[in-house]
Amino acid sequence: MDRLTDLYYTACMAAEAVWELLEKEDKSKQRMAIFNLNQRVRQLRPGQIAYYDDQVSRLSSAI
Repeated sequence: MDRLTDLYYTACMAAEAVWELLEKEDKSKQRMAIFNLNQRVRQLRPGQIAYYDDQVSRLSSAI
């Protein structure tokens, strides 16, 4: 059930990301959706995610 909830949350975030990308040209929500997909839905470990350190760095600078 937790993975289903994470998938739903990621899908909602991806839909918002499309709007933000088109209207604001902002990729931060898109990056967060991809990161959440890899971590929570696909349950990949940091070593399995390409450019993990770069993703974390970009996400933390957006906050």
